[in-house]
Amino acid sequence: PGSILDRLARNKLPFQFKPNDNIIFSSKTIPVPISMANKEQMDKRLKKTGARLFDNVHVSGHCGREDIRDLLTLINPENIIPFHGSMQQLIPLVELAKEMGFRTGKECHLMQDGQRLKL
Repeated sequence: PGSILDRLARNKLPFQFKPNDNIIFSSKTIPVPISMANKEQMDKRLKKTGARLFDNVHVSGHCGREDIRDLLTLINPENIIPFHGSMQQLIPLVELAKEMGFRTGKECHLMQDGQRLKL
């Protein structure tokens, strides 16, 4: 209770949801009885407006393999340098780049921390 969305559901603010509006919950409800009960009551009020509810929608912020493939196709980089992860996390990008025709050590460079590369 008291959140902006809850106040909207209770008609306490000058905004009305319309049928077929989409309400997306991109977080999970804290799994304690009071929070779960409050969320259930708010959902009931929101559904009465005709809005569509999408619950527990989560995006990690990290793209998947096919998203990376699309990006590499779109930008066609001269060099690819995977970074910000363990070797185990970086190797799949090197494998994808190789699959797409980038040569390891030529256009795709798997680096160690502190290593330098002259381009």
